[in-house]
Amino acid sequence: MLPPPAMQAGLSTSLPLLLLLLLLSLLSDPAAADSYKACQKHSDCNDTSHPICNVYWRMKSTDNKNLEAKGICVQCMDDCDCPVGKYCAADFELTKFSPTLSIASDDKKRVELLSQAYQGLRIPSMCKSYSSDIRGGCVAEAYLKKGVAIKSQKNANGVEIFSEVASSILATDQKKFCGKINSFNPKAQECIGDKCSGSTLFTSTETFVQVCSKTIQDNLLNYGACGESVTGDTYGFSFTSNAIDWNGTCYDGGCRECAESATRCGSGSGQPQVCIGGKWRLKQDLTAYTFGADGVQSNAQAQLLLGICVMFAFACAMMVIVSVVKCIKSFFFSSSSSSSSSSKEGASREMSRV
Repeated sequence: MLPPPAMQAGLSTSLPLLLLLLLLSLLSDPAAADSYKACQKHSDCNDTSHPICNVYWRMKSTDNKNLEAKGICVQCMDDCDCPVGKYCAADFELTKFSPTLSIASDDKKRVELLSQAYQGLRIPSMCKSYSSDIRGGCVAEAYLKKGVAIKSQKNANGVEIFSEVASSILATDQKKFCGKINSFNPKAQECIGDKCSGSTLFTSTETFVQVCSKTIQDNLLNYGACGESVTGDTYGFSFTSNAIDWNGTCYDGGCRECAESATRCGSGSGQPQVCIGGKWRLKQDLTAYTFGADGVQSNAQAQLLLGICVMFAFACAMMVIVSVVKCIKSFFFSSSSSSSSSSKEGASREMSRV
């Protein structure tokens, strides 16, 4: 029995939509739904896809007998941990926590305040492809940076929290930038601690590249950090959160992963790599990557130099050949001349005898 016409029409309309949703779910980036396993040491990371334990906080108990650590199993901690053609992206977001080991109460509160201030900052954790970030044209970073004025609203105690002039890349120029930008300056930044309440509002004439922690105003600790990177390096913290994941180089108006002939990694840190044709490649012997399709053919200067060398060698060879030919001709000509002279002298003697 067939369904009623109205139901048939509904099914015919919904099926394409369901197929589209299914297709989108298949094409979506699996990294977006990536989950991270907690760890305290490398042996805790038994998944080959996330083999490194990135410990971002570690502290010993007051009696030095116990150790507590906060970490996650990641794919990478820097670019050299990734396969060729990929970089280590800041994907994992830090969360606030409270230490459970036996430490001084003041130190415990400082750790809690800092973990809350760092909450939401992202740290390197996942390998991603450069190609997904490379667009059409680009402008060199030095030309994109502009001076921006940053001011803050006074907090409840009438204290100015933040005020400076910075040089940075504007959000409006993001598409011109060769690389991957993670974050821009906050419009509202929370203030935490006993000496502040509510939010500290940041104002600026522009939105620009920047990463910021929350501001701490407390009897035990005053802290606040903004810039192209924020580093946690006190009270057991050990991490760096960058506003920019990677920046490449502009060449003929196009974005490239790296500057030609640059090298990286090796010496115990990943596989040695060299930049050829604007891409990172495994570093091989000179012949393999100088005369390969990605070497000379993609490098106009190398092609010109090779052509000059070939022409010079050809000219030298021709000069040698011409010199040899001249020597041979000269030898035979001198031999022929002496033979002819001898014949004439003999003929003269015979005539004189007669």
